[in-house]
Amino acid sequence: MSAATLLVVAVVVGMTATLVKFRHFLRDRANPAMRALTLGCLALAAAVAIQLPVVYPVLNAGAGFNAAWPVQHVLVVIAAHLIVVFFLHSTESHGNAAALRAVAVAASVVMCVLFALEPGARDFVHGPGGLNDSGGEPTVVGAWAFITFSVYLGTAIVAISRLSARWSRKAKHIRWLSLALGLVSAGALFGFAYCLHKFLYQLALVSGHTPGWTVSSVEGWLMPAATALSASGIVLAASGAHLDRRPRGPLRLWWEHYRARRALYPLWHRFRTAMPEIGLIPPGRVLPDWLLLDNAAFRLHRAVVETWDGARHIRSLVPPDDPAALRARELGEAAGLRGDDLAAVITAATIEVGLRRRAERPGEEVVGAGPGFGDGDLADEVDWWRRVARAHRGSPIPSTVLSEQVRTAHA
Repeated sequence: MSAATLLVVAVVVGMTATLVKFRHFLRDRANPAMRALTLGCLALAAAVAIQLPVVYPVLNAGAGFNAAWPVQHVLVVIAAHLIVVFFLHSTESHGNAAALRAVAVAASVVMCVLFALEPGARDFVHGPGGLNDSGGEPTVVGAWAFITFSVYLGTAIVAISRLSARWSRKAKHIRWLSLALGLVSAGALFGFAYCLHKFLYQLALVSGHTPGWTVSSVEGWLMPAATALSASGIVLAASGAHLDRRPRGPLRLWWEHYRARRALYPLWHRFRTAMPEIGLIPPGRVLPDWLLLDNAAFRLHRAVVETWDGARHIRSLVPPDDPAALRARELGEAAGLRGDDLAAVITAATIEVGLRRRAERPGEEVVGAGPGFGDGDLADEVDWWRRVARAHRGSPIPSTVLSEQVRTAHA
């Protein structure tokens, strides 16, 4: 991916982040973390947009001088400061916001003063005519302005990385937050590399050693990559709670029902094949049940009810103190299984043994022995039978127990 393409992607991500956070800002404007993040996204999106060749010439023409450089770099300082503030609020840290603001203001003032000393220097010019793209002899004020910028931004990135790691430790079990903070860390890595390169490059220029490459050949892709990754991660971190509270739409609900039914299908089909009488409705004549996409909620509910009914048909054939159940428990505990995972493996093994005994000794089961469907809500029932289906499909214990029982019966 070219640097120009990365820059466009960074602008799009930054603008999207700004729109998303502005909508949340309107709802949570009293939240200082949300306020800081919204303004930070706005500043960052504007700063990256200035880099576009269609933007900075218009800005310079309107101002009558090279205004793009100070405006862009001050916006980046503001964005970095506000994102640090967002992380301080989000991690409940007790950083001194006033001191951080004073440092950001001081860095901005130093950069603007250095720029004002020589505003026409090629160091500050965007595009092919500038020092970053074309190389050439630098000015001392230009080099020190960039050094000031890189030191402040690099320090802010280190602070963001440290606070992000602290947040990650507090919420390491939340998947969307782990992903978000991972994106922030990846962006911080690119951002720190950008600052380090700029700092060392400008120090080399000040000391009279001109590197054999241009600034843009390295930083032209580091900066957009850092922006796109960090903006995506920060917005996801801030939006995750909103996403979790958002009601499920019909498409997402259908997909969850269909996926759950598909996970239950092998176990449900085992029961339906062995005992067709448990079916609430006849099976499809043209397509297998798992390919039917309509009425996903009803079909899931039917699969759970029929699976429970099948289990009730064989429960009396393999009671909890049956040697097969005890052997399944022994093998499960030896494999390190505990709690629900152990119970699911025992259930899967007793199902296999029960179906075998039912086929060999028809009519011996006592239908309805033990509790049936309805002891928990549908979500609990689905979770349980999905766990049993995984054990039935993926664990070697059910087949091992069945093989041992068959050998014992024929010994």
